[in-house]
Amino acid sequence: MSGKQDEVADDGLRGDAVLRLPVRARGVALGHPTDIILDLAGHRAIGIDVMCGDRRHRFLPLAAATIEPDTIAVSSALILLDELGAAFYRRRADELRSLRGREVERAGQQVGRLVDVVLGPDASLRAFLVDGGGGELVVPIEDHPTIAPV
Repeated sequence: MSGKQDEVADDGLRGDAVLRLPVRARGVALGHPTDIILDLAGHRAIGIDVMCGDRRHRFLPLAAATIEPDTIAVSSALILLDELGAAFYRRRADELRSLRGREVERAGQQVGRLVDVVLGPDASLRAFLVDGGGGELVVPIEDHPTIAPV
């Protein structure tokens, strides 16, 4: 979406590319993403932490947004939730920033440390991008990878 270096596989987009997109409502900039909130068990991104123009963090449920080539579009600024409204989502999710650097295992074997994720256009989690020591590896979710606990 943001460029060839961001594309990983069929309509997949790196988490880092999503984090570079502005959040806009009808063309008006509302803020910039600072993190992606993941439901690992459900294999999807459920939201984005957004730093808004008033310097406050708000939660954007991805079900209420569209990731476009140059923006994350929402219909209204009212969709962005404060921390109290976001508590429900955060209880059952992980922040991408807290997962980076943790060991990823596939079939009981360590494959490397998590660098990023690949998201589909529907916010599904398609793959983990892992530093395997000799370069970046794409570990598809179909391979049932797991992230080691802290």
